[in-house]
Amino acid sequence: MRWWVVLFLWSCSLTAAELPHYDPEAQPDQELATALAEARQGGRKVLLLFGSEWCQDCRSLNRRLMQAPLKHTLADAVVVVHVDVGNWDRNQDFAARYDHPEARGIPALALLDADGRTLMVTRAGELANVSSMGNDALNDWFKSRLRQFSRRGPETAGSR
Repeated sequence: MRWWVVLFLWSCSLTAAELPHYDPEAQPDQELATALAEARQGGRKVLLLFGSEWCQDCRSLNRRLMQAPLKHTLADAVVVVHVDVGNWDRNQDFAARYDHPEARGIPALALLDADGRTLMVTRAGELANVSSMGNDALNDWFKSRLRQFSRRGPETAGSR
């Protein structure tokens, strides 16, 4: 009977380790440079996700990034970079470059083209209640934004 418990705990630790997360030690400038190079090579965009490990909605979004249908929607479209904002006390200089998308709630995001130009930024806490969104609704939200910015350039209002 105990081997079941050990097997269960082991499988949970593997799942948690595989999930993307907000690393307080990560260097967003370095991760962004790597992501931009990867995006240029693969014809993709860069998705900056601002959040923190304490945030339930951030963890919910991270789980969904690894599951269908969102995993398939984003796989060939974006390179994801997680930016840890802590309790709004980490990486604030980095977030300021994108007009602080996290100011109205996390998770928040900025979508960049492969040259680093801002295409869109969440400004009104659009994803702050992501854990209450259904998988299809969340996937549709991302599909809509990706479609919108595959047809035209950066947003005109508030673009940097």
